[in-house]
Amino acid sequence: MIKLSDDVLIVGARIYGNLRQGIRVEGSSDTLIRDSFVFDNSQEADRTYDEIQIRSRLDDVITHSTYYSINTHILNNTIYSDGAFNARFGIREEINNRNGGSTGLRSAATKSPGWTRETSPFRASFEREPPATI
Repeated sequence: MIKLSDDVLIVGARIYGNLRQGIRVEGSSDTLIRDSFVFDNSQEADRTYDEIQIRSRLDDVITHSTYYSINTHILNNTIYSDGAFNARFGIREEINNRNGGSTGLRSAATKSPGWTRETSPFRASFEREPPATI
């Protein structure tokens, strides 16, 4: 988890087999996830958690402020889910993260075998293609 952090780089990582998210960016700014393999996470429950999740963080104890994840770049990664338990999305920006305005999320040149990309100005998400019928 990248929580309440600035200027974090994840480069060349293999992130897999986690019970929930593979990578969770929460209330952080200037995060770069590049040239990594993120796969087969969400092992706690099928289609419940994401391979990469971007969200805001409410500090209701000390500052009573909401911190938004801004300027997250997800570039040239391989993201997939093909185990017994599959992720909900490859990359998902939670809707509450856009309450602070434009978040600057960028995703490019990401390979996702067996997934199709759904384009939205607020989230990059991947959904499984339906199985072929014979």
